[in-house]
Amino acid sequence: LTAELIRSGTLVLLTKEEQLRHARNRGQEFPGTPSELWLGVPLKVKNEIIGAMVTQSYKDSNLYGEKEVALLVSVSDQTAIAIERKQSEEKLRLRELLITSLYQISNAIHTASNLNQLYRSIHESLMNIIDARNFSIALYDNEKDLLHFKYTSDEIDTNILRPVENASKSSSLTYEVIRQGKTFLLSDKDQLDLVEKRNGKLLGVLSKSWLGVPLKGKNEILGAVVIQDYSVYNRYKKRDIELLTSVSGQIAFAIEHKRAETELAAAQKELIEKAHKAGMADIANGTLHNVGNILNSIKISTDILADTNRKTQVTSLNKANDLLQENMNSLDEFIGKDPKGKKLMEYYLKIGGFLNKEQEQMRNHLDRLNEKIDLINRVILDQQKSYSETSPMFDEHNVKEIVSDVLEMQSESLDQLGINVNRKFAKAPKVLVQKTKLVHVIDNLVNNAREAMLNTPEKERKLIVSLKQSNNRVYLKISDTGEGISEQNLKKIFIHGFSTKKNRNGFGLHNSANFLSEMNGKIWAESEGENKGAEFIIELPIKR
Repeated sequence: LTAELIRSGTLVLLTKEEQLRHARNRGQEFPGTPSELWLGVPLKVKNEIIGAMVTQSYKDSNLYGEKEVALLVSVSDQTAIAIERKQSEEKLRLRELLITSLYQISNAIHTASNLNQLYRSIHESLMNIIDARNFSIALYDNEKDLLHFKYTSDEIDTNILRPVENASKSSSLTYEVIRQGKTFLLSDKDQLDLVEKRNGKLLGVLSKSWLGVPLKGKNEILGAVVIQDYSVYNRYKKRDIELLTSVSGQIAFAIEHKRAETELAAAQKELIEKAHKAGMADIANGTLHNVGNILNSIKISTDILADTNRKTQVTSLNKANDLLQENMNSLDEFIGKDPKGKKLMEYYLKIGGFLNKEQEQMRNHLDRLNEKIDLINRVILDQQKSYSETSPMFDEHNVKEIVSDVLEMQSESLDQLGINVNRKFAKAPKVLVQKTKLVHVIDNLVNNAREAMLNTPEKERKLIVSLKQSNNRVYLKISDTGEGISEQNLKKIFIHGFSTKKNRNGFGLHNSANFLSEMNGKIWAESEGENKGAEFIIELPIKR
């Protein structure tokens, strides 16, 4: 009867005989005990039915008249509004907790000194939004077919840290999450059934409720996060699945980022040691110069992220919540009569959009940071390869795409100075180059152009990048409206160690010229003099 009431959305008043007839008409037995009189009204909010309110009498068939019906209808409206308000408050509270946890995980990327500390920070952040006392992060090594529980906090299972060898052939529930790439919510019976299908035995201690979510990285599934409860059935609901799924993407990004950072630190250390041992300190300096240029761009990105974090809408949301809390005892009057109440409700309608935009901006900046760190890795690895191999490796690449990638990475620093970027790209064929080295050359030239315009009036700051083909050569020109180059210095700028800037080593243009020479290309500069801008031209041969 209650379900029928919700479907119809109309008030229902039934005698005992009418209740029984309703069940017979549907070919069903009456559920429970029929009452002498049954009264139900729908709960409506903004023309949407969210449930029903029912009262019934088992003794008096005349208990409810027009007065009681009218009273229940009146009460139902207020009840529906109160329920909807409480649901909205709960959703907003969970949203705030989720945003806070995402910020904490993002912050942990930069503050955690190693992966273990990062895992602990992730666990602490999750505990604010979900019951994660029994929590594990497992990563899968595809090459070794090894499932390694990198971090775990478990009340009962003390052996969970043991790695699972031959994971693809095991009956591991965690591996099943990774293999299928989807979320699993399992009762104790579900766990045993899944293990039986895999013709194996349960690994670890059987829990009453088990929830596993895959960690999806940029190009692969890295592993899974698992939470479980040993004492309560159906511990985890739809809310828990949504929260853990929302956070899992950030966890995967954090792990990938910290891995890359750790590998980068190890690669840098090893490269510098080898350079010194082989008497190649100039090589190390050149590489560090390339890395330094990218690190300057990374610093700008992290400053923007920090500024976004300082100006976060979460602060405004907290103030709005405080205002709502202050007026909880007179909420109807506050919302209905007080102008601040109306503005507060309008604010709550908009806050979701603000937070979504803020999160999207954070995600975009973090993606750019990841790209820049990947580039640093490639700079170092390619430099190592170039001295370990008898001949350098060349591949066909589209110069337009490489230039666009560099400008995208430098966009934040260019925007900060109000530099207008003008792209003039004609159609040009692919060239045979070492991509990482060409990226470094272009990045170095764009960075130099940006610095050359620091003292130029903002309205006059222009960076012009043009690409064209002439005969069997491709020409890339990077021009600026900056401080220019004197005729005397034009002859020196590509010499090793020469620089007109204080506290600079003069390696950038020298290395760029060497890189292009290795790729059978050339670079030169043109300028009409000081304060008249400069133009650098790169010439590359077309593959035939």
